[in-house]
Amino acid sequence: MENEVSKNLQTQKSITLENKLSFMTKLSYGVGDFASNLSWAMVSSFLMIFYTDTFGIAPVVVATMFLVVRVVDAFYDPMIGLVAERTKSKYGRFRPYLLYVPIFFAMINILTFTVPPFSITGKIVYAYITYLLLGMLYSAVNVPYGALATVMTQDMNERTSLNSFRMFFTNVASIVIGMITMPLILKIGNGNKQIGYFWTTVLYSVVAVLLFWTVFKNCKKVIELPRHKKLTLKDSFLAVAKNSQLISLIIYALLQLTSLFGRIGLVAYYAIYDMKNPNMISVLMGVYGVFSAISVMFTPYIAKKLGKKGTAIAASLVGSIGLFIIYFSPYNNIPMILLGTIVSGIGGFGAPMIFSMVADTVDYAEWKIGARAEGAIYSTTSLSTKIASALGGSIGAAGLAFFGYVPNATQTELAMKGINIVTNLAPAILTLLAIIPMLFYKIDSELFQKMRSELEIRRNANIEIEQKNI
Repeated sequence: MENEVSKNLQTQKSITLENKLSFMTKLSYGVGDFASNLSWAMVSSFLMIFYTDTFGIAPVVVATMFLVVRVVDAFYDPMIGLVAERTKSKYGRFRPYLLYVPIFFAMINILTFTVPPFSITGKIVYAYITYLLLGMLYSAVNVPYGALATVMTQDMNERTSLNSFRMFFTNVASIVIGMITMPLILKIGNGNKQIGYFWTTVLYSVVAVLLFWTVFKNCKKVIELPRHKKLTLKDSFLAVAKNSQLISLIIYALLQLTSLFGRIGLVAYYAIYDMKNPNMISVLMGVYGVFSAISVMFTPYIAKKLGKKGTAIAASLVGSIGLFIIYFSPYNNIPMILLGTIVSGIGGFGAPMIFSMVADTVDYAEWKIGARAEGAIYSTTSLSTKIASALGGSIGAAGLAFFGYVPNATQTELAMKGINIVTNLAPAILTLLAIIPMLFYKIDSELFQKMRSELEIRRNANIEIEQKNI
C-alpha cells in the first residue's frame, strides 16, 4: 500500500513535466489516423459506388444495410470502450489493441472490397457480414487509438497540437484515397474493376498495419493518473450520460461528420453523372484534401486566438459557404466548383477540435461527476462517427433512389438535380446547423484551468488520506 501511494504521489508531481510531447511522438500518433483512413476514407469515398456499380446491389439495399449495421454498432462501440479502459497488460491499457487487432482489420477490409461468385441474395448476405465485421474491427483498433490521446498529455494546447497532427494525416489519407484510388483501380484491374478494387485494398491494408505498429512502437509515453477507486460500469455510464459538454460535442460531431461522410461517398456520382467527367473525382477529392490539410496546420494558432469553441464555429461557417458555392454553380463551371471545393476544404481547420475537445470532456466528467472514463467517453465519440458515416451513406443512397438514379446510365434532369442536392446542398445545411450545439459548449481555457487545479487538489488530498491510512 505504501509503495502504491508513493507511486501515486510521484505521478502527480511529474505530470506537469510530462505534458510536453516530442515531435516524433506527435508524428507517430498522427500516422495512426492515416492508417485508419486507408480503410475508412476508402469506405466513405468508394464503398457505396462499389456496391451499386461493381458489386451489383441496389441503392435502397445499400441504404438499409448501412443503417442496420450501425444499429448493431450502437451496442458494440461502448463495449470496446469499457473493455479497453479496464485492460491490464505490460503494454498498458490501449496500446495492445494497436499491436494485434490491425492484422484482422486488414483481412476483413480486403474481403469487404471483394466480389464473391454468389447470387444477389448471397452477395447481400456477404456484404452485411463483411461490412459488420469491418465496423467492429475498426472500433476495436480505433477506439483504443483515440483514447490513447487522452492519457498522453494533460495540457490543453498540447492536446490541440497532437490532434492537429492526427487530422493532418486524416487529410493526407483523404488526398491519397481521392487522387490515386480510382486510377489505381483502373490501372491494376486493366478494365476489370473487381480485380482493381481487390488489389488496391490489399495494398492499402498492408500499409495500414505497418503504420498502426508505428503508433504502438513510438507512443509508449502515457500519463496514467492515479485512480483512488475502482471504475464501475455505473461510473462509466454517468461519465457519458451526465456529461453535458460531451453531449453538446457529440451532437456537433454528428452533424459535421454526417455532412462530411455523406458527401465523400457522393462526390464520385456528382463528377460522373452531373459534371460528366470521371477524371474530376480525383481532382475534387484531391483539392479538398490538400486545402483541408493545409488549413489544419494552422489550427493550433487559430485555436489560441478564437478558443476551441470559436474555432469549431468558424470552421462550420467557412465549410458551409464552400458547399453552397458548389451547389449553385453550373455543372460545367469547373473554376467555380473548384473555388467552392477550396473554401470547403479550408473549413477543415475545425476538424482537430472534435478530438481535442473530447479529451477535455474526460476531465470535465472527472471534475463534475467524479468518474474518469476515457474509454467510455471516446467510444461514444467513435460511435457518433460511425453513426454519422451510416446516416450520411444511407441518406445519400436513399436520396439517389428517390430522385431516380440508375447505375451506369445517362441520368434524367431530376436525377442530376437530386445528385447535386444530396452531394452539396444537404451537407451545407448540416454543416451550418452544427453551430447550434456548439453554442452550448462551455469549456474554455478559464474553465479548463479551474478544472485542472481543482482535480489536482482532490488527487493530492486522496493521496494524503491514503498515506494516513497506511
